[in-house]
Amino acid sequence: MFDIHSGNCSLLISNLTEKDEGLYSCWVNENRHKSFSLTVKGCVLSEHHISKISYAGETVTLPCSCEDPKTKPDHVEWKRAALNEPLVSDARDVNGRFQILRDSPHNLSLRISNLTEADGGLYVCVVNGNQSRSINLSVTGTFPADFSKKKRIFSVEFLMCVMCVMLLLVTAFLSWRFTRAKKRRTGGRETQSPDHQDDVTYSTVTQINRGKPAEK
Repeated sequence: MFDIHSGNCSLLISNLTEKDEGLYSCWVNENRHKSFSLTVKGCVLSEHHISKISYAGETVTLPCSCEDPKTKPDHVEWKRAALNEPLVSDARDVNGRFQILRDSPHNLSLRISNLTEADGGLYVCVVNGNQSRSINLSVTGTFPADFSKKKRIFSVEFLMCVMCVMLLLVTAFLSWRFTRAKKRRTGGRETQSPDHQDDVTYSTVTQINRGKPAEK
């Protein structure tokens, strides 16, 4: 901002970076000046867990971020300690299954998709070439597959049990309705058994025989 008529000789610097840090001098008439020291606070990496355990086939996020949410570092890259070469960086934040999350300026976390056991090892997050955070990733490939299989078997068995219970309830309900309808048709009275009919017939025959003499 410079306005010679009002005497305003201020300097406006937009989009500060750490490279803008240093000593600035304002000179007037080549014999008068005033100096200012500018300090630019850059990205200070947050502390986080130094190890993480995940399973083959899953997606894992390795944390790395600046303490100040408004801070955006000039340069960031992730390395594999065993390879000692950049895996992904701000120039190329996607490399196959590896991606730097940039949902906010200070978030520098690394996302790895479709993990394999070969992905296990030490990863390093480097900011501006002078700060770093390391995290050790352990990958195992046994438990998730067995767990998914057991979960599917349990789901099928549970569904079959529910269907059997429902079938029993429907059968019991239909049997109750049939018995109730049968009682309504008979008026709630029980029919005489064949044994009672035979007794009545025998008694009638006996009385008839006693009424008149037996014929020769």
